[in-house]
Amino acid sequence: MKAWSLTVAAMACLSVASVAEAATRRGASPRAFDGRWSVMVITEQGVCDRASRLSLGIRDGRIEMADAMATASGRVDPRGRVAVRVMNGADVLAAYGSLGTGTGSGTWRAPSKQCAGRWVAERRE
Repeated sequence: MKAWSLTVAAMACLSVASVAEAATRRGASPRAFDGRWSVMVITEQGVCDRASRLSLGIRDGRIEMADAMATASGRVDPRGRVAVRVMNGADVLAAYGSLGTGTGSGTWRAPSKQCAGRWVAERRE
């Protein structure tokens, strides 16, 4: 369950966003969001851990996760919109949201675990 919580946190981090901030960044490069991000993943539905925190990286607009238990694939577009998919064995978690210059937020869902919730992120340079 703990490894899945890290995966959930990673997904949430990738979906990070503040819609208002993202809207002001139209035309920006996805690299504008590169760096380390601290993401808090909060479960609002299901039996996954209530909350967990994870450190994620973004490089060239691609989301990176350093967790041997799971793999992640996702991107941040020039407007800061995030879409991420985390796989841990047969379990899949999908997260969406937006990033601003220093914060972000979004939602996540793990249908195979019957869990869902929200995430908030903060840049850690």
